[in-house]
Amino acid sequence: MIDTQHALSVAVDAAKQAGDIQMSYFRKQESYIKHKNPRDILTKADLESEQAIIAVLQDAFPDHQLLCEESGRSAHTSEYLWVVDPLDGTLHFAKGHPDFAVLISLEKDTELLCSVIYFPATKELFTAEKGKGAKKNGVPIHVTDIQDVHDMIGGTQMSSNLEHRKKNLKLYNDMIIDMVNVHVVATCTARLLADVADGVIDVLFKKEGIHYWDYAAGKLLVEEAGGRVTDFQGTHVIQDATDIVATNGVSHETLLATLAAHAST
Repeated sequence: MIDTQHALSVAVDAAKQAGDIQMSYFRKQESYIKHKNPRDILTKADLESEQAIIAVLQDAFPDHQLLCEESGRSAHTSEYLWVVDPLDGTLHFAKGHPDFAVLISLEKDTELLCSVIYFPATKELFTAEKGKGAKKNGVPIHVTDIQDVHDMIGGTQMSSNLEHRKKNLKLYNDMIIDMVNVHVVATCTARLLADVADGVIDVLFKKEGIHYWDYAAGKLLVEEAGGRVTDFQGTHVIQDATDIVATNGVSHETLLATLAAHAST
């Protein structure tokens, strides 16, 4: 079995190196490269930071497999898989907004072992290790204990896909009415997952327009902070999940029932 503490240390080093690259381009015009589609852009920071992460991980663990947002899955197979989103929140990064993050996680046979979420602009470092809790800048963090949906503060993020947006708009509107406050935010998925783990908000829900590298690191972070993460049906989320619910755990079943009730109307 791998030394997860060592793996986490390597992941932190990789995330910080990537963050340094990103900050060298932050709020500079030359970072922009192209649109991957009309609502999804690519920057030099995406590509260069991903290559830096790959170099660090491959140097430390040459036999491990990698799944990266920009370069895809590495060719060789292994029971260990690193999941990498080098720059979650590229649009915010390109617009000069500080809520962008480096996401790195390690799993063995689909079980997450450790993860890192690093926000370079604010120097916030979130880490999690299986069975050992979650931390922010080395200090343990924990989810909230609010149970009533009507007392919750929630967070969600609209898909960049317009068809997904149109289809799910009623669901989001209904949830906004039910909760005391819902932030439909211009931020990245990593920020919302980190906020659930840190007790800043009580729940994150997002339907469609999500990929595994968006939430793998945050999933372990929330779970190790005492929360729970599933899809909208309450199923353990794996690589092919298309929606996600992250809560403080005690409210999870109630929140799922609320989502199901609104989704069926």
